Amino acid sequence: MPVFSFHLAPSVKRFLWLGFIFCSALVIAKRNWLKTRFPIQMDANGYYIYLPAVFIYHVLGGLGFVDKMPELFDRKYFLYPSASGGYLTKYPPGTAIMEAPFFAVAHGISLLLHLPATGYEPIYRLAVCMANIFYSFLGLWILAIILSRFFNPRTTTIALFLLLFGTNFFFYTSQKSGLSQTILFAVYAWILLNYFRWYE
Repeated sequence: MPVFSFHLAPSVKRFLWLGFIFCSALVIAKRNWLKTRFPIQMDANGYYIYLPAVFIYHVLGGLGFVDKMPELFDRKYFLYPSASGGYLTKYPPGTAIMEAPFFAVAHGISLLLHLPATGYEPIYRLAVCMANIFYSFLGLWILAIILSRFFNPRTTTIALFLLLFGTNFFFYTSQKSGLSQTILFAVYAWILLNYFRWYE
C-alpha cells in the first residue's frame, strides 16, 4: 500500500480552495451576520457564551452578564440557574475553544478600532461564521489526504464534491455556523488520518 502523502494533487487543491472561497463569499454576501443575530443565537450562543464570559466579562461560574442583554438572551433554554447566582450553560466548552482564535482576532480589531466590544457585535458574528468555514474545509482537506491514498485525484475530487454539495454538509458550512458539527468533522477526520498513519 502507498504511504500517506500530505501533498495533494493540484486539481484537488483547486477544488478545495474554490469551495472555500465560494462558501466564504456566500456568507459575506448574504450579510446575515450583519443584519441579524446570526449565527450567535440559540444553540450556537450556548456554545459560544464561554468566550465573552471569560475574555470580556471575566466570569465563568455565574454568567450574570446575561441579564443585562435581554435582547440577546430572550431564549434561555440552554442556561440553568446557578446556585451562586447567574447561569450555567448546558454545553461543553469544546466548540468555544476551537472558535477562540477567531474570537481573538475579532476582539483585537474591535479594541484597536475603538468599536463596541460586548462579544456580540457583527465582527464577532462574522468571526464565528469564518471559524465554521475554516474547520469545514480543514476537515475536507484532511479527508482529501486520506482519500488520495486510495484513489486517484479525479475520484477524490468527485467524492469531496458530493460530500460538500450533495449532503447537508454545505448547509452546516455556510448556513448554520456556530454549532459543533463542522468542528467535529475536522476532529474526526484528523483522528481517522492518524489511525491510518499509526496502522501503517
